[in-house]
Amino acid sequence: LERLVAEGSRRLDAAKVLEAASLAADSEEGLLSALETKAELADSPVEAISLITQGVEIAARDPERATRGLLLSGRALALVAAHQPEDIPRWRERTREFSAIVFDRAMEASILFEAAQACDIDGPERAKLACEAIDLLIADGRGADALALSLRALHTFPGSFALSER
Repeated sequence: LERLVAEGSRRLDAAKVLEAASLAADSEEGLLSALETKAELADSPVEAISLITQGVEIAARDPERATRGLLLSGRALALVAAHQPEDIPRWRERTREFSAIVFDRAMEASILFEAAQACDIDGPERAKLACEAIDLLIADGRGADALALSLRALHTFPGSFALSER
């Protein structure tokens, strides 16, 4: 069933069946897989964020799931960056929490970079996200990505002092 969720042509149907079976068997692992797939195939960003929120709560209960939690919180961060910038601080904090457990700065840099790429940098929440992504990219030795993001961000939000400092 989990294989059908991951690669079948009826992934959403398989995810719904896996979700029901996992709830009945009290299997958080199966439930997490179902939620990940349903979020990926969601009809709207709001629905996807809701499903990811549930998945992140499950991932947070077991340190062995921290990498999945980091990836999920990164997906939510990209979605809120594009559609609900007022929620960026909340999801940035969740990403930071999982990153501290995983201790993979390169992954965190990539996640922030992707989130900043998902939107125009046109306000203070998005500018702060871009600044944090730039700082992590530089620390990870990805100067070219940091420069590209800086230039794009300054083009769409030229009045940001924090961006111009970078």
